[in-house]
Amino acid sequence: MGSRSADKIKFRSFDDLFGEQEPKGVEKETKGTKGTVEDQVVRIVLAELHPFKGHPFRVMEDEEMMEMVESVRQFGVLVPVIVRPDKGEGYEIIAGHRRKRASELAGCSDIPAIVRDLTDDESVIAMVDSNIQRLNILPSEKARAYRMKMEAMEHQGVKGGQHTAAILGEASGESARTVHRYIRLTYLVPELLELVDQKRIPVVAGESLSFLKEVEQELDAMILSGSVVSMRDNIYHPAVFAQEDETASRIARLLAEERPPMKDISAVIETVRTELGLRTSEKQESAVRTAFLYNLSIITGSPGTGKTTVLKIILEVYRRLWPDNKIVLMAPTGRASRRMAESTGFEGACTLHSGLGLVSEEDESSRNRKKDGLDADMVIVDEFSMVDMWLAGKFFPALKKGAKIILVGDPDQLPSVGAGNVFRELIQCGLVPVTVLDEIFRQAKDSLIAHNARFIHDGNTRLYYGNDFQFLLCDSQEDAAAAIIERYCQEIESNGIEHVQILSPFRTEGAASSDHLNAAIREIVNPFQSTEDEVRIGPKTFRVGDRIMQTKNTDKVSNGDLGFIRYIDDTPDGKRIGLEFGENRSLEYSTEDLVNLDLAYATTIHKAMGSEYDIVLMPILKAHYIMLYRNLLYTGITRARKKVVLAGEKSVLFMAIHKNEISRRNTLLGERIRLYYKAYAKSAGIIVPEFPEEKLKAAG
Repeated sequence: MGSRSADKIKFRSFDDLFGEQEPKGVEKETKGTKGTVEDQVVRIVLAELHPFKGHPFRVMEDEEMMEMVESVRQFGVLVPVIVRPDKGEGYEIIAGHRRKRASELAGCSDIPAIVRDLTDDESVIAMVDSNIQRLNILPSEKARAYRMKMEAMEHQGVKGGQHTAAILGEASGESARTVHRYIRLTYLVPELLELVDQKRIPVVAGESLSFLKEVEQELDAMILSGSVVSMRDNIYHPAVFAQEDETASRIARLLAEERPPMKDISAVIETVRTELGLRTSEKQESAVRTAFLYNLSIITGSPGTGKTTVLKIILEVYRRLWPDNKIVLMAPTGRASRRMAESTGFEGACTLHSGLGLVSEEDESSRNRKKDGLDADMVIVDEFSMVDMWLAGKFFPALKKGAKIILVGDPDQLPSVGAGNVFRELIQCGLVPVTVLDEIFRQAKDSLIAHNARFIHDGNTRLYYGNDFQFLLCDSQEDAAAAIIERYCQEIESNGIEHVQILSPFRTEGAASSDHLNAAIREIVNPFQSTEDEVRIGPKTFRVGDRIMQTKNTDKVSNGDLGFIRYIDDTPDGKRIGLEFGENRSLEYSTEDLVNLDLAYATTIHKAMGSEYDIVLMPILKAHYIMLYRNLLYTGITRARKKVVLAGEKSVLFMAIHKNEISRRNTLLGERIRLYYKAYAKSAGIIVPEFPEEKLKAAG
């Protein structure tokens, strides 16, 4: 390859190309190692050169560097680097880091250098002065260089503050104010400083940001880089932000859809009510009529207020009015969907995940899957308070145009585990018709569980106690654990293990946590028999006869489903574990599949959402106080159908009832629904309701 003539090389100036003035006093060049003559040029092996500690200037292999490499190949290094003897071995580069790298890329073995015996402060000043006026210097480089030089000058006795900044600025042609502004950039977190270098943040704005706390800077950096989205002081993951926006738009369109005129259905309702032998309150009848009048409606109420009765009537009336139309019943969990089918007598209820063709949010195919939609004319979803933003974002786009949607749930239970507070936001947006059932009907109003649930909901500590709502006084966590274990054994002997469940606020901490209770109870009700009847995976050990819970959705079993291990067999392909989840649902797992199982003699209240049990035992202890909010307590006791047994301290129970500072969910779904609805309604000529001027209260 022929060499290019010098006049074809794109030189600017020595300052632009090499980053420093030609050093004074260069008279001759000799070969050697450690030079001792002031400003004598020597050739030093590249391997002996080390970068200056804290060097603020980047050595980037960009177009300018490639020009320099080509120049070195043709003409050598024209301006010697400046170095000082290193305290260890070799030399420390003061000026010429880019020339050293260009020489390496050009295949050189040594480089011309001037060796000077400089102090640390003298070295810093020389290094900064040789680079500060270079073209294309980054703000971060200038900021660090100014700060290093100012500190070095102050070490040398130069008056600090504005005086030093003025001297610095005079040397580089900038004002003292500008110097201070650049120095402030060194107080930015690296992510923000990088954005200043990329010119996505002006230097002046960077200075202002430098006064924020580090955590505030990190958040701003995430917002500016697109890692999170900020809207009205609410911080979103970008995917959740998009889900909320799309879901709000879908719901608003659903609410703005033109509804066909509704004929009088009073006679049909009365016929169905009579044939089913059901009596309804005024609010229950209102819930039925609302479901037929609107395309989207909500029915809410605490346990025992007659939600199931309303659903039975709605289903039967709809089947008689439109016998050829398709109805789908859904719920977030398998247990809730099966309970829904049992209570309404409607076969074929399914989980939202299975109905929408999903597995879980973590599953890549579920996140990106586009389903054709729900081919249903009426969709009823129970336990909708468990639905998070991701699942709502899959549900609403799948709905058939013109379908009637009825959402059922209790907003006073724990909110969804995932992001968002969809059910509460739908209720609070002021556009979705909501019927609140508040009269207790269950068990001829004799259920203490239902009455106490209402008291807890209202913040009333005057609870009723009796056969179906009991409190075992215990002074410590160990005492409570012992009392729960003893009572558990009594209850399963009388009622069967499948009807009794321990629910704990904590999973791992203390004797009354679900993990500790599981280990203790298993040794009593299912002790070790033989190694052939056990299998280990990681820290978990399972035995034949263990009560277990599935912890992840699959195409055959749902997260939260309870069952038993029936056998463990050794096969040529490894161990095979037989599981029975009830209702003739038998599965066989490999050892690897057991990672999605937990022991389930006890579980957490969060994990029990969407489930019901005949008998629930719960520890109520000061050690769990951080988790004991009113909605957690309310959710726990409303999992029980026939009996609740609490064990612990009454004072903690009262504190939990009064502790209603529900963790805020920073979501704007309700407000977005209103904004989209106004736009769609206006274009459709629909009268938009007047909303209060104050901001929509954020969901609790």
